[in-house]
Amino acid sequence: MLAATASTAVIWALELGGYYYIGLAVDRNFTIQRSVLFLAVVNFASIIPLSGGGIGTIEMVTPSFLISSGVPASAALAMVLLQHAAQYLFTTVSGGILYMAGRFYRIPLSLSAPSVEAGPASSALVETKASVDELRADVTLRPAARHEIELSIVIQAYNEEKRLPRTALQTLRWCAERNFEFEIVIVDDGSRDQTLALARVLEESDARIRVLACPHRGKGADVRMGMLNAHGSYRLFMDADGATPLDEIPKLLAAVQEGDDIAIGSRARQELGEVEVRRSFGRWLVSCVFSFFVNVFAIRGIADTQCGFKMFRREAATAVFSQQKLDGFAFDVEILFVAKRLLLAVCEIPVNWVAQPGSKVNLLANSLRMLWDICHVRWVHLDLGQSPGDLLSDNNHVPHYTISRTEA
Repeated sequence: MLAATASTAVIWALELGGYYYIGLAVDRNFTIQRSVLFLAVVNFASIIPLSGGGIGTIEMVTPSFLISSGVPASAALAMVLLQHAAQYLFTTVSGGILYMAGRFYRIPLSLSAPSVEAGPASSALVETKASVDELRADVTLRPAARHEIELSIVIQAYNEEKRLPRTALQTLRWCAERNFEFEIVIVDDGSRDQTLALARVLEESDARIRVLACPHRGKGADVRMGMLNAHGSYRLFMDADGATPLDEIPKLLAAVQEGDDIAIGSRARQELGEVEVRRSFGRWLVSCVFSFFVNVFAIRGIADTQCGFKMFRREAATAVFSQQKLDGFAFDVEILFVAKRLLLAVCEIPVNWVAQPGSKVNLLANSLRMLWDICHVRWVHLDLGQSPGDLLSDNNHVPHYTISRTEA
């Protein structure tokens, strides 16, 4: 509500300035009081019953108010026409910029998902089934373990038919070879390609793989769904691209087993000669700028909030993700902000990381949205407070535990 009110105030201020200078262009005696009247009439003319708020309504009502305030009839009509022209130009140019920056032109006209049943199987399905058969020759694919699950790995996927099968099968092999009691939770974000169909093939191959099909809402919504539905004592979420090697898991697991509530992979806190991070200069630059805004508006003391490789203790995962509200890419900042408010111990672990082709992040459009999200993350959680007592209570099905130290 507060954000909507602030946005409306900013828009009205811009309109007020535009109307004032339009008025001066056609009438030297135009005043700021008349521009306020113009603003009020233009905005409220659109809610006249049965009018539909069209241009004709504004042209019919606005000139009479302007003339009654002392503006000549010709100048009043000129002002209305100039206002329409400026509004049309603004909406057209800004809309075109957002359309191109957000790559909305790439969205197909038909949103129907491809049928997996009809016609010959796609090459992706055939390759995935073949990869499962190859894995079966090396690793025993068996029903879900009857013992308590130690490790849950949540993989979020949106249009990942090219990368998901490889990452999921590598994860299955890695966990099986190390005798973990584990599960892999694949969360599909309403993909328009065959990601969900491929995930179902993987689910059928081994009962330790579960698939959650979600509507397209964003990465934050998917990770929240996966982490809250996971069963493991320790819960890791990772990206479908496999940018962080699975051999980094023991580092994070050791940290949470030794007492930390949350262990996050970090590409910023590096140990020379021990880890390697490879990414483009553009991604590095955007990361630095984003990190600056995170430290100013949201949370301090964490060098890398955006690495998609984070592990939680069961209690910490439930406490944090039950409070998460953002659905977009900035959810990483939000969950760490919530963790800080709950006084949870957060540890950054240097990890190897290699940028993979096929990223779904649009550096311009997504960065602007993420900046907006982090700038008002504090407002979103005004009711959270500083004490973990309410959230780490039986009312939220989260066992209460003592936090020994904080590094958030």
